[in-house]
Amino acid sequence: MTQARTNGAKRLPAGHADQPPRLRIWSSALELARDLFPLARKASDPLAESLIRPLMDAALRLCIIAARSRGDEPAGVLGQGDATGDLAEIETRLHLCAELGFVTGNEHSRLVSRVVDIRRAGRMRGSALVIVVLLCSVLAALGLLLLQMADTESSLVRRTREREQIVQAAETGARMVKAWFDAPLSGERGSPRRTFLGRFDLRDAARFDRSARLIDADGNPATAAVHADGSVGRERWRDGRALWLDGALLDFFHKPWRGGIPETLLGTAAGPDLLLLDREGPDLLDEINHALFGNQQDGIRIERIAIYAPRRNAAFQRLGMATIEVTAVLHRRLDRTGSVPLVPSGARASGRLSVRIGLAEIPTDLARGPLQACGDITVGGQLRAAWGRVTAAGDIHLATSDRDHDIASTWPYRGDGSHIAGILPGDPLERWVSHAPAVIEDPWLQVLAGGSLIGMEGMAQPFPHDPEAAIDGDHSNLFQRSAGIGCPAFDHALWKRLVMQTPPGDPADAHTWYLVPEPGTGLYRRFGRGPARGVRDWTHGQEGIFFFDTMDGAPPHAGNLAPPVTITGGDWHVAGIMIMNVQSFEASAVRGRLRAVLPPGEPYDDADGSGSWSAGETFVNLRYPDVVDAAGSPGDFAMDPLAAGNASIVTPEGDEHTVTMTLSRDPRGFALLAEVNLFGVLYNAGDIVADGEATHFGSLLAGGSIVMRTPGTASARVLYDDRLGLGQWPPPEIAMPRTWVTFWEVEGL
Repeated sequence: MTQARTNGAKRLPAGHADQPPRLRIWSSALELARDLFPLARKASDPLAESLIRPLMDAALRLCIIAARSRGDEPAGVLGQGDATGDLAEIETRLHLCAELGFVTGNEHSRLVSRVVDIRRAGRMRGSALVIVVLLCSVLAALGLLLLQMADTESSLVRRTREREQIVQAAETGARMVKAWFDAPLSGERGSPRRTFLGRFDLRDAARFDRSARLIDADGNPATAAVHADGSVGRERWRDGRALWLDGALLDFFHKPWRGGIPETLLGTAAGPDLLLLDREGPDLLDEINHALFGNQQDGIRIERIAIYAPRRNAAFQRLGMATIEVTAVLHRRLDRTGSVPLVPSGARASGRLSVRIGLAEIPTDLARGPLQACGDITVGGQLRAAWGRVTAAGDIHLATSDRDHDIASTWPYRGDGSHIAGILPGDPLERWVSHAPAVIEDPWLQVLAGGSLIGMEGMAQPFPHDPEAAIDGDHSNLFQRSAGIGCPAFDHALWKRLVMQTPPGDPADAHTWYLVPEPGTGLYRRFGRGPARGVRDWTHGQEGIFFFDTMDGAPPHAGNLAPPVTITGGDWHVAGIMIMNVQSFEASAVRGRLRAVLPPGEPYDDADGSGSWSAGETFVNLRYPDVVDAAGSPGDFAMDPLAAGNASIVTPEGDEHTVTMTLSRDPRGFALLAEVNLFGVLYNAGDIVADGEATHFGSLLAGGSIVMRTPGTASARVLYDDRLGLGQWPPPEIAMPRTWVTFWEVEGL
């Protein structure tokens, strides 16, 4: 058979050559649409879909044009409607799809061959018109492509902006929860200090979910965490720490954060110790969102707050004291008809992101007595340090002319440094207790020198307990050449990091002070900028952590300490931690402000060495003084098995301290109201001079030596706050950060 050819063109596909032109055009257009259909279905990219679907529509329109045409002349078929434009658009879009990689080379060749078949069947003419239509189609397709790209870019910008806003919301929530630990609520029920948002008491157990807690009950990381159901050994966080008998208020966020299962954060991310969820209907989290983000026009809010255990290292050691996880979300629609915006029932978030931060406890437990020195301690007259251990790595010089007047009596000690014991008839403790009631000037005082007690050299315990001696003349609390007397030292790099970590504008920024010395002036600038002021001006009337750096910013040594600081006369009082790097520090003849001063709990014999009283350990029931004398000194204590009662004081700020004493061992004595200059801890890398009238409630620590009363002068009174050694300091009335951030991470969206 002779095969027909036209202008050297390839032959038509088999089965098409003998068909009428109108049928050939219809058949080729239908096959083109059929080939385009699977491509349109698999197009996942919006741009690909916008190019391929119109191709299939154009092919189907050609089928309809061919089916409706009259006669069999090809020119008559393709000359109807927009057939020419459809063919040009098909060719242009096929070219763009190939260039952009939306169709493979084989697919492109097959589709183009379909178009060629249609053109051959129609014996098209009018190339100029085709070229014009082709150019117009190309320009239109390029415009569409640019619009699609612009829309995609706009979408990316919007998503990036929304992510940043959600991150900021979650970070704001994380800082807020950190502030709960840094400034815990205190005060009486109904009128707490520093209420949250001006009206919420965060000690209210009903506002938080503690039921989800999962803990490691056996200390074995290989076993699964168990649910804390409130039973013994599986207590919920802060169980048993009710502030009042009805248990409605718990000491959430207060120290101690270490100890047993109720005190320590042990939960997991899946089973946190404390949970706050955005539930249906108005709740505390809705109020928080309203306070932080107002009407939430952008729909971004906090959805969940979880507090649980810190991370652990490979040895299963805790890296801090808590993890805070805050989840923020984006809602396109909120219900704003009420007093605060709410999430409508069943609404789904359009974006979600979590911020996690680790918290570690600022190490405020380094002070273990009223006076501690790396060098010597010199006391020219009466030792006015009380309620704890006076220690020096070097020698201690005590006045010896009138020992009973200058050194307080105490609960007697044995030669090994432990209290006398034995409650059977004739035993040392039984004989001593039988003298009750009797005055004990300071039941907690102990003086220990790593070197010698000058003028008392000889036995390690110069004055052993004498059962026949008067109780108020016992000085068995003096020891020399004592092993293990450490040198108090504050890590320079760590404390510098703590005060520089808080960003400006953060609430804690008002209570952290990094101060750089100005050479040759004795003045300091905050962060090395702004006005230069003296130590007195920077600290008087302030509360927080004060870090006065060395001259060169390096760790302290003899060559880089700043000039001596002397504060004399007038008013000066401060609360918190002062870290000095000066040659010497002295505050004398200064007036303070009234503070609540809390004596330690009743003394006990720590037989198990736990550092805290355990049931069954011997203690001395005391009768505490409830006022200070005219000179500002607490009265004497007395050993009295029948002592009991209660007393209360109210500070100028309105804080009430009520203490009830029982016949059992009491962890705290009656609170006293006294004028105090330093309420907290003063550490100086150099020396401390404690001459002149002043009263400090806390501790003085020196990297050098301490001089307490040069002969002929008065000396400062230093009362040890034993909460420093119990992990309970600072108390709520001191405004200062209690935690620092160990890590910060973002996850989600």
